Amino acid sequence: IGPWTHGGLSSLTSTKQGELRYPSNSKYDLFSKVLPWFDECLKGEDKGIMKRPAVEYYVMGDTTDKDAPGNKWRFSDVWPVPAKETPFYFQAEGRLSTSSPAKRDAYLKFTADPANPVPTIGGANLSLPA
Repeated sequence: IGPWTHGGLSSLTSTKQGELRYPSNSKYDLFSKVLPWFDECLKGEDKGIMKRPAVEYYVMGDTTDKDAPGNKWRFSDVWPVPAKETPFYFQAEGRLSTSSPAKRDAYLKFTADPANPVPTIGGANLSLPA
């Protein structure tokens, strides 16, 4: 599971996804994973596939800050990956926090306009022509 768009092998080898540019470690060498799998599963050659972690996933982070957490591959022997749920709350001035807002900050008003929805960061998420 990685930071790429849907469709096309080129998205696995590029660091640019829509408007975002991920670090070079985000690239995924699919063929170095698939060919040994075929050799083991179809030819019966021991390539150690069953000894590898069951899941490889990329944790995305702030792409503009090299010291930000994330932007690295992680591995797990189980799916879904064990995780701790962390609720986030909207705060005044559009901030997010893990703390509930104070009563005075609890009210937030906004206009939802389906004709003018929120923009997405990253651009087109389907790289195939329509």
